[in-house]
Amino acid sequence: MVAYVPQRTHDDCMIAAFATATDRTYEEVAEAFGVPCNGDGYPSLPPVGGVNLLAVPVPLLSLGFNAVLCLSTEATGNPSLRLSTSDALKTLLPSRTAVVTAPDAHLRVLGIQHAMAWKDSAVIDCREPEGKGPKLDRLTLSAVVLLTPTTNREALN
Repeated sequence: MVAYVPQRTHDDCMIAAFATATDRTYEEVAEAFGVPCNGDGYPSLPPVGGVNLLAVPVPLLSLGFNAVLCLSTEATGNPSLRLSTSDALKTLLPSRTAVVTAPDAHLRVLGIQHAMAWKDSAVIDCREPEGKGPKLDRLTLSAVVLLTPTTNREALN
């Protein structure tokens, strides 16, 4: 099984998934996202929703990663936006590192999304023991954040 960074709360999946995908610590990613952690290491997040996916690409530059955010038609429910489908986004993943989001199986009725790492051709769910994630073909992706290392990390600091 791929090494993973486990979630610490019910709504910190974005921090744990990006830490897992980028091989950074939980604290490094939380700090980059502007989320303070208390003395016990728990993040100070809004009551529901965690980190906003739209806010992650710029902070990832400080960690040495370019991020391309791709939304699916399933995320918006608006076909006139001409976004890619969930299945089309899945074709972007082989041989790449990413974070994927899909409707949270436990909170689907509330429209809550769950973030999971995609690394070494596997979904890694940081809320599950040992990061065991579902098979990609069983997910309806709302978004994918493709990650590539920057070529000049020092220039970003």
